Amino acid sequence: MRERSSIRVAAIQLASGDNLAANLRGCLRMIDKAALLRPGLIVLPEFCNHVCWYEDRAHCHRVSVALNSGFLRAIASKARDHSTYIVINCTVQRDEGAATGTSLLYGPTGELLAASDKQLL
Repeated sequence: MRERSSIRVAAIQLASGDNLAANLRGCLRMIDKAALLRPGLIVLPEFCNHVCWYEDRAHCHRVSVALNSGFLRAIASKARDHSTYIVINCTVQRDEGAATGTSLLYGPTGELLAASDKQLL
């Protein structure tokens, strides 16, 4: 018989607006709050970096985050600080002004373990 295992998951709910710095502060605050419950996985909602309404493709790219951005380094740091996995979804800058809606999985040491593009914007 297979042994059962379990994991505590914290699903964070927060509203994102059009201010990237404020959105990051909200993510970090909620991660810290969720971490008090010692989850093995913290999951943030979609479009954590910017609300998903854009004027045009160029605007979407401007408010998207690069994979090596301070925004995502701060999320990775929280995964390391709390020794937990974190999934964040945001728009990620890609080549030639494109952006993707991407879910990113950070591990307990802060490394990026996986990325899954949901859509091409």
